[in-house]
Amino acid sequence: MQLKAQGFQLTIPQNNPLPQLLLLTGSDVFLAQHFKKAYKHAWLQQHQQDYEYQQYNIQQPQDWETIEKELMQYSLLSQLRIIDCSYDKKSLDKTAKTFLTQCLSRVDNSYLLMIHMPNLSSTAIGFTTSHPKAATLSIKPPAQPLVLRWIQESLKPTFSHIEPDLPQLIYQYTQGNLFACAQLLQILPIAEAANQSLTVAAVLPYLQNQAQYQLYDLTQACLLGDGDQAFLTFRCALDNKQEPTLLLWIIAQEIRVLAQLHTLQSQGLPFSQASNKLNIWSSRTHHYQNALKRLDTNFLNRLLTQCAHLDIVIKTSGSQTTIIRQFERLLAAFCLGDYRFCIT
Repeated sequence: MQLKAQGFQLTIPQNNPLPQLLLLTGSDVFLAQHFKKAYKHAWLQQHQQDYEYQQYNIQQPQDWETIEKELMQYSLLSQLRIIDCSYDKKSLDKTAKTFLTQCLSRVDNSYLLMIHMPNLSSTAIGFTTSHPKAATLSIKPPAQPLVLRWIQESLKPTFSHIEPDLPQLIYQYTQGNLFACAQLLQILPIAEAANQSLTVAAVLPYLQNQAQYQLYDLTQACLLGDGDQAFLTFRCALDNKQEPTLLLWIIAQEIRVLAQLHTLQSQGLPFSQASNKLNIWSSRTHHYQNALKRLDTNFLNRLLTQCAHLDIVIKTSGSQTTIIRQFERLLAAFCLGDYRFCIT
């Protein structure tokens, strides 16, 4: 069964019972969690019993065996089990496909298994879409008007009036990061007086505190080669009084991690083991894989040399314009894999 989503709204058919296998494709982690929560709520409406909740990150073939064992076990404390998984690989390997096929033939209805596959296309799980025991959803990032409407509707129940420019301002400061936006929408009703007008002046201090997300977004944009997003995030970070020295340190750290990954792989270590050794989050491994295809060891070393040069410029130059220009050249070289942008 294929599910449909419009923006932030998931349409769940009135099937009874709902499929106990939910497969989600698409890279947006926030929307995946948002839709899993909605589906879980609908499924529990049909199963009014206590349940246990477990999370797994599937990285190795044997991880499927672990989940299979969990599905076979029965608990004395609860009658239902909800198992929430992530699978970051770019292809559905034989073990994964065999496991999913077996799930479709299971007669046990005491569990809900939800698997987010951010790096797979919907066609990779096409064999499950018409099966009555599986629900599939292809996640697509909402367009800007839908995000603006979501911001407006989230604030409307608490505040008597919302300044017209406020949703656009929130979108600008949290662009590309729905987690940051959602957290801000949770903070404002608690921090600001209810049934009052919500103004830009009142919200600005909270927007300036989103810098921690901007630092994450800056490195993510560089790893994915998204120059436009990297420039936008860099400018927003500077507007929020982030020190260029800190921004440079974060970028240099990512370049060093990429260089270390190249070294470990050249020594014969598989990427999954190399990323574990360097404590890379599983949700970000595909970002590093993307960057490794674009940036070889020699190029990364030249980027580190440019970082050292820029560090001197930051510490000795009194010109903010010079610092910004050279920083943006570094970002362009990182994103595009073209060292010519670093030439001054």
